[in-house]
Amino acid sequence: MDNFDNFISDEMLAAYIDGNAIPIEENIIGNCLDNEELQELLEIVSDIKSNPELIDSGESLQAEIPDKLFEGQDNSLEEIKRNVEETDKHVM
Repeated sequence: MDNFDNFISDEMLAAYIDGNAIPIEENIIGNCLDNEELQELLEIVSDIKSNPELIDSGESLQAEIPDKLFEGQDNSLEEIKRNVEETDKHVM
């Protein structure tokens, strides 16, 4: 299966990782376990669970957004959100 994103939602994957997936979700994810991207993600989760010190609870994982990414353009967070929302509307 080339793209597991078409079959597995973020919520389904989170439930699977936490051990809370219902049987059909486990089956769907089980059928995608040969996907390299999914394998890599599950390995990362396993590493973090085995070594929680990899993630320092005092550090923020959110990236800072610079005020201006490109001169002459409005790159405020609100403008970026509007652009993403508009793009999402035109995808389908």
